[in-house]
Amino acid sequence: MKKLTVITLLVALLVGIFALNAFAQEEYNLVLTTYSSEQHITSRAFQYFAEQLQKKTDGRVKFKTFYGTLGGPGEILPLIKDGTVDIGIFLPNYYPAEFTLTAIKEMAYAAYQPNAAIKSFNQLFEEFPEMQQEYLDKGIVFLTTYSGNLNPLVTKKKIETLDDLKGMKVRAGGRDAYTTAAWGMVPVQLNFGEIYEGLMRGVIGGVYGVTIGTDVESLHLQDIAKYFMDPGAGQAATLNMAINKESYDKLPDDIKQAMQEAIDEAVAKELELRAARQTHSLNMILDAGAEFYQPPQDVVDKMTELSKPATHQAWVDDCVKAGYPEDLANKVLNRYIELNQKYREELEWKPLMEEYNELKAQR
Repeated sequence: MKKLTVITLLVALLVGIFALNAFAQEEYNLVLTTYSSEQHITSRAFQYFAEQLQKKTDGRVKFKTFYGTLGGPGEILPLIKDGTVDIGIFLPNYYPAEFTLTAIKEMAYAAYQPNAAIKSFNQLFEEFPEMQQEYLDKGIVFLTTYSGNLNPLVTKKKIETLDDLKGMKVRAGGRDAYTTAAWGMVPVQLNFGEIYEGLMRGVIGGVYGVTIGTDVESLHLQDIAKYFMDPGAGQAATLNMAINKESYDKLPDDIKQAMQEAIDEAVAKELELRAARQTHSLNMILDAGAEFYQPPQDVVDKMTELSKPATHQAWVDDCVKAGYPEDLANKVLNRYIELNQKYREELEWKPLMEEYNELKAQR
């Protein structure tokens, strides 16, 4: 009897060990997607994230990744929400009615360098549960944001006074329309793929809301518009990365932790690639005989005076219309500006004007 009891205990122990080992080795197959091509900066960082997570989990997490084949910028979010894909990168400004409070990151006159913008927004997101709820209400979990480089005002003629801006038609979408309208320009809605032809045919005289980086290289605006002006408005944090909530909830804590570590490493990788792309884009501008410049300080000051209050108030008004208290919107806005200033001072990023002058001097 005693011998039988020992055998029973051994069998139970072995079964328990086997079950525990099987649980530890459980695999998780995730579908990833982004609307951009495989060579896009953020896609390369996305790929790096997947590679790092696979390493950190000893292959327990496996991926099937789609680059630019499951839909455009306005089609990725629904795929994450309904679970067709598990993790995706999308543009929140394509869904203004769904992401009102978190649209703070599309704000001009708040963020001035990519690394500070990313760190500021991610911290802001942790501090305000109302921002997190905008994602949870849609059945998704926010993972991180990505940022563009500076948004220049691209024109065919050099801007030297405010009068040069008055009445000029400019391609500016979303919140950029508020900014440019306050400068005295006339915002025109054009799809990304229509920008080059619109500028070439004179439908528009300028472009605002494209970045010194991927957009300059994609659109080749320097071939037809020779002036790239820094208006002093900074740039937006653009793309967001999110995961379907049901998919996220199924992951054990150790994989969630590994996922966050892989995300942090991928963001650092993306910033490294973005810095290199900034250099390459400035060289493209120089190669084309175009110019990157800052207007006289009094012009920048006046543009800021005209546009900053209107741009920020428009966002606050949108938040109130969406049902958020005005004091909450102002609190989020002021905190975002504060964080960007803090991290701008702490984190290194070569200013565009400084790098442009260095590259120009080397020629």
